[in-house]
Amino acid sequence: ESHEMLEKRVIERTAELEKAKQEAEEANRSNMELNDYLLQLNERISGLNAELKDLNTTKDKFFSIIAHDMKNAFTPIMTYSSMLTRLVSKDENPNTIKIVQRLFSVVHHAYKLMENLLNWSRIQIGVVKFKPEKIALHSAILHSLSVISDMAMQKQINLSLSIPKEYTIYADKNILDTIFRNLLGNAIKFTENGGKVDIAACQSDKTVEICISDSGIGIEKEVLSTLFRIDEKNIQTGTDGNRGTGLGLIICKDLVSRMNGSIWVESQAGQGSSFYIRLPQVELNDA
Repeated sequence: ESHEMLEKRVIERTAELEKAKQEAEEANRSNMELNDYLLQLNERISGLNAELKDLNTTKDKFFSIIAHDMKNAFTPIMTYSSMLTRLVSKDENPNTIKIVQRLFSVVHHAYKLMENLLNWSRIQIGVVKFKPEKIALHSAILHSLSVISDMAMQKQINLSLSIPKEYTIYADKNILDTIFRNLLGNAIKFTENGGKVDIAACQSDKTVEICISDSGIGIEKEVLSTLFRIDEKNIQTGTDGNRGTGLGLIICKDLVSRMNGSIWVESQAGQGSSFYIRLPQVELNDA
């Protein structure tokens, strides 16, 4: 190979190396600029996270105040409307009786809607803290029944409880009460006057299966598959004319899932509904 050809190849390789060096320097400058940009972006994100945390804290405090004030406002309304239904005698004008009963129904529905909205919001922002413990199922349901007994009395609905007193479940007491009151309230709401609501349970493989069934208006087939979905609009009208939003059932499913349980429904239009809940008897780590 001649000297001229070698010199030419050296010059070409030198040019290639120089070009590569320039590209590397440009890439390095780009990386430095990118790193600077990423650092600034991270600082901005950190600032936004801190701001969001402050906003959430303020929102939670505001929410607690509103929730407390709303419950305080509803308590006397619920009490007086319940007293009115007891004070109105059967000899009163039928229109008066109807108005008083309607008042109680509307107030109860509004309170339940408010309670469901508050519970849903508290769940989403993480305010609800789950404290599962061993609970006597019979006593837990009796407590829930005592809250909605006036509603059943107004519609002359027969409530039947068939749960052995020795049955226990592993659940959060307050969360369980919210679930039962929603399901029992719905059963009464969608059952005609003089109907019945039965609560029963059975044990199987370290779980307890609870069934709340009613003789009410039932659920259309096309509604059943979307009953527990928040992305579907399931508005049904109860026998008292109040329209349900379906939020209570969505909350129930969320709460039951958080307690390692499951919930489902069996129903036919015009033939009543049966809601089932399966919950563990013991903590899963101990099972």
